[in-house]
Amino acid sequence: MFLSQRVITRRNFIFVVILFVLFLGAFQYIFYLMRDASGISTILDLYFHYTPDDAYSLLSYYGPEGRKIFLWGLLIDTIFPLIYGLFLWMSITFLATHSHLSLSKRAGNVLQLLPVLAVVLDYIENIFEVWMTLGYPQAVKGIASISGWVTTLKWIAIYINIFVIALLVLIYLFRLQIRDGSL
Repeated sequence: MFLSQRVITRRNFIFVVILFVLFLGAFQYIFYLMRDASGISTILDLYFHYTPDDAYSLLSYYGPEGRKIFLWGLLIDTIFPLIYGLFLWMSITFLATHSHLSLSKRAGNVLQLLPVLAVVLDYIENIFEVWMTLGYPQAVKGIASISGWVTTLKWIAIYINIFVIALLVLIYLFRLQIRDGSL
């Protein structure tokens, strides 16, 4: 694996999990504020895909106060991708290493870059969403269309990360049972 595993200590992992939970709480508060201001508590980031019409319809429903709160949420979302990316990276690295997989260096690097892909796509998505929100009510349909597809790619990258982690957990548990003589 190309990044040092010394970063993955129990203390660091617990710290990242605590940060993850705190940020989920911050997002719940943002959703509460948005629901209070506009009657709607969903955000573009949570859609698997959206069209330009979907995006601008949602921005319209938010109203001025809701759009302001949405921008605050996007500010929080400048840190959150790093946190969930670190969580995904630590999980994949730990599980791949402790499952004693015979991975080539290249395969190990690819596994570790999967969380980076999700994080980069999330940041691109956020840039486009800020652009659309600040430019509202003028619709930039091309940006909204690209943003919708970037959001789709982000979710695919996240799902691939989750699938890899689930697969590595199964391999890890299987190897533990073999080691312990349970199989």
